[in-house]
Amino acid sequence: MLAEFIQMPKEGESIGPYILRQNLSTSILGSFYQATHKLKHENVLLHILPEALMRADTRFQQKYKKCIEQQNELSQPSAMAAVEMHRISGNLIIQYEAGNFRSINEIVLNRVEPMSETRVRDLLWSMGKALEDAVKIGQGHYFMSPDFLFVNEDGELRIAGIGLFQSIAYECFERFVSGAVLPISIDKKKSFSALEILSPEIRNFKSRDLRSDFYCIGMCAYFMLTGAKPLRRWATPTKARKELGEGWDILISQCLEAKPTDRFANYKAFIHDLEHLEDLPAGITPGERKTGISRILNKLPLPKVLETMRFTHLVRLILLGALGVIVIGTASLFLEIIMTDYEVEVTENPLNRLMTPEGANITIEVAQPDARVSIRGPQSGNYTTHGRTLYLKGKKGQYTMRVSAPFHRLVTRVFDLSDTPFTQKVTLVPDFASVDVRGAVGTDVYVLQENDFMLYLGTIEEKQGLLVEDKLLKGTYTLLGIHETLKPALSDPVTLGKGIAQVEFTQAPKPTVLVVKSEPEGASVYISNREAGLTPLVVENLSTNMPLAVRVEMEGFRSVSQDVLLEKGRRFTVDTGQLIEKIGTLNYNIVLPETNPPDLMALMLGIDDKGLTFEPSGTMQLREGEHIISLQHPDYFPLEETVQVMDEEVTTVELVLEPKPIQVKPIIEGDLKARFIVDDQVAELNSNGFLEVPASRNVKVSAVIMNYLTVSRQFDGQPNGQQDWIIPLKQIPGPQSGEDWAPPYFSLEMTWLESGNYEMGSDVKEFRRLPNEDDLTKVEFKSGFWVAKYEVKQETWYPVMRNNPSEFQGNKLPVESVSWNDANEFCRRITEYERAAGRLPEGYAYRLPTEAEWEFACRSGSVTPFSFGSEADPTKGNFQGTYEPGVFTGRATDESYGTRPVGSYDPNAFGLYDVHGNVAEWTLDEFWDRHPGGSVVDPVVRDGGRGYTVKGGSWEDSADRVRSAAREGVSGRAVRNSIGFRVVLAPEISD
Repeated sequence: MLAEFIQMPKEGESIGPYILRQNLSTSILGSFYQATHKLKHENVLLHILPEALMRADTRFQQKYKKCIEQQNELSQPSAMAAVEMHRISGNLIIQYEAGNFRSINEIVLNRVEPMSETRVRDLLWSMGKALEDAVKIGQGHYFMSPDFLFVNEDGELRIAGIGLFQSIAYECFERFVSGAVLPISIDKKKSFSALEILSPEIRNFKSRDLRSDFYCIGMCAYFMLTGAKPLRRWATPTKARKELGEGWDILISQCLEAKPTDRFANYKAFIHDLEHLEDLPAGITPGERKTGISRILNKLPLPKVLETMRFTHLVRLILLGALGVIVIGTASLFLEIIMTDYEVEVTENPLNRLMTPEGANITIEVAQPDARVSIRGPQSGNYTTHGRTLYLKGKKGQYTMRVSAPFHRLVTRVFDLSDTPFTQKVTLVPDFASVDVRGAVGTDVYVLQENDFMLYLGTIEEKQGLLVEDKLLKGTYTLLGIHETLKPALSDPVTLGKGIAQVEFTQAPKPTVLVVKSEPEGASVYISNREAGLTPLVVENLSTNMPLAVRVEMEGFRSVSQDVLLEKGRRFTVDTGQLIEKIGTLNYNIVLPETNPPDLMALMLGIDDKGLTFEPSGTMQLREGEHIISLQHPDYFPLEETVQVMDEEVTTVELVLEPKPIQVKPIIEGDLKARFIVDDQVAELNSNGFLEVPASRNVKVSAVIMNYLTVSRQFDGQPNGQQDWIIPLKQIPGPQSGEDWAPPYFSLEMTWLESGNYEMGSDVKEFRRLPNEDDLTKVEFKSGFWVAKYEVKQETWYPVMRNNPSEFQGNKLPVESVSWNDANEFCRRITEYERAAGRLPEGYAYRLPTEAEWEFACRSGSVTPFSFGSEADPTKGNFQGTYEPGVFTGRATDESYGTRPVGSYDPNAFGLYDVHGNVAEWTLDEFWDRHPGGSVVDPVVRDGGRGYTVKGGSWEDSADRVRSAAREGVSGRAVRNSIGFRVVLAPEISD
């Protein structure tokens, strides 16, 4: 059974790196939570899918992962792509984008009034755009209930779960549903079930495509508009909310068609109808929206017999409807949804037609003699009135009535027949056709009839055209447009029927002539911003009695514009005369260096390849356009600057000469490599072995040589000069006793500890001590030593070892997941390098501290359980819970997951950081269950133990396990994300 694998975590619980703050929605496909990422410290949307789903479909996780990898190609923000996928405690965890979210299901159910039409249209528009974007990468939703729809803080729609349902095999989904039990928190009256939201073709295990998502859109649209689910007997949107337009009935009808072929064909069509709801045909039922739509939304009739359903799917459908609980009521409900066909003629149990009103409980009067009445409901029938009142007798219930007649508009009524008889007088409105005629303002519009008789329809009086609504019945017509100054226009035959037909006249103007001249010739002529040709220009057949803007342009000359009004048959001439040349002013100023100025006689100034007499500044008149001004000197880089001169404007340019650099020749004794820094920027030698240093100003140049002190010098010389630089050498000194030390190149800060003594282990009275902390041992150190201020950071480890095994990545985080041998190898490499550089004191080496050295450094003179006192909580270090003497259960604290940057907490009295928590630290000693006791000098345990001693506790340990005396034995091969180390520079210990 899969039931035991479908339980969802509760609010407030932690799962992996997430804290679950609020349950936003729950369905058979898992729960959505507003969660906090403990490592990134940000709120995210989280989807947790039950383990039962992975057990029912073993390939589901792999297929869904491929879908998620494709979602980085989604461009619509409303199509929410998954950020991460995790498998934690059996459940599948899907993380979405950061932010705070609310589900559409919660928003709708918590509203006093339904959503506004404008808001619903905006949300549906975003749905259409998002799913249209998903189709481009071959993905759909198919399970899009309001539980998968969310809005962020800005009110923007976000759709989760794209590609989820298509990743589940049909037969596996059936197995999952039949073997699972929904969480008890689901309110079926408020949340959509799998039965309700899945389209009919998916429920019947047939192929699915984008049209399946239109069914989900229709269900969500009705829910957002009315606050109710469209189940069993329900009213159309306009019946549920009187203020809605009939376009909503038509839009939702086409989404909820039982056959996919009767729904929208694509999202472009859906978005078009959504944006033109007011233009959708009014006064007709949704069933007449298009040929092939097989039902009307006014009601969903109950099926008469269960046997009409195909038995091959009965078990599957009942399983989907009951979600594992087989009930006849669910099967009946399912039949209501998938077996409805509103156009099927009912031959059984017809309404009883009477000749007189006595005994009738349905009376219908229609004025038109050829009207036809069609009634559907518990009893049905079709009748022609022949001008007489229709008297019927039927059973109580809900009925739909249609009344139609030739050349009249269809009328639809829905009524409930109860103890009170139903009486209706129907007046049919003539079914005039509408035509929208577009053409020139002032055009008289006529319709041509037999014998060329012209019937006047109206005059186009505005640019929007003429709308003829109540003068033509349905049929085919030819329209004629007559204008005073334009040639007559005749339309092609146009058929008028449903909707508004469009007719647009093409009306040619009477011929006119426009002549345009200029001096010089060859200027470009623009008429109403369209290029017409070059001067001299003759243009015919221009529009008359409307302003024309004539503009003459020629490069280098000012343009001339003139507005003209042409009359029929008139020749009009535009003569610009002599065009005026465009001239602008250029001001230039040459900036010379104050120190080591150049020889002015060697400066050369030019404009557009023409030499000029040199002056430090000047003014010149130039034609409009781009010009190149140049300046040259043998000791300076050539300068060329492009300037744009505009007509009748002043352009100012400042020319700054850049001196050629000083050529510095570094001279270094021996075969040593140097790195050079010029004004805080790394510089390289050129191909001739010279260092190029900026001239005419003070410049600091530094030479950095490995294992030698950095040498710096100031340079200030003539441009393009040359100098030699003999670099003195002095080796970097090593550490000195009594002083802190930081070996170069390794990012290790070391603190000097004087020789001394202390008691190792814990007193028997120390609360929550362990037996392995016995016996108290007096330790004496004959020599002082250096100890690292910090646990070894990842930025220190990587340059030495060229890898980073840490689970929690970050330069300032301590390195972890290293074995005892790894830590010793790190120390060996630093020792080898520093010894080769001659910086190690005689007999000293970089190594792991002994257990005695480590506890001495940790205690820093204290005798309390911790270096900072007798009580502890997570404000003192990266560990779990609290420590109070005599209190066996520490106070609850927020859980901390993983390491934190070294130095995040206060240091101890010796200035050492993170001696309590963060990562436990390897020591050099092998582990014995007891201390030796008595008094010892420079103790070290090198054989016979079980593993190696680690000290200090870690981020995952409780407070009592990070005490100064706490110790643990760990195999030297162990690799944990909670164990790291720090180094000491201390007397060398041989194996």
